[in-house]
Amino acid sequence: MTLSKAHIDPSRYLFLEHIKKSVRQDGRIIVRNFGTFKIVKKKARAQRLPSGKIIQIPARSVVKFLPSKNFLKQ
Repeated sequence: MTLSKAHIDPSRYLFLEHIKKSVRQDGRIIVRNFGTFKIVKKKARAQRLPSGKIIQIPARSVVKFLPSKNFLKQ
């Protein structure tokens, strides 16, 4: 079965929106045979620019994806 881009885009959008909503609520979501999306907190840090200037990067939360063993085998 071949799907056109017009059919795939709405499905992909809904899938990603559902993942975003679930991760915000629960802190992580597990999709069987695909992987786990979870929130990871990053510490504040200093960053040196090519010009030599040092700037401060604030602490933040990011979403991390961990693929499942089954996903890695395929």
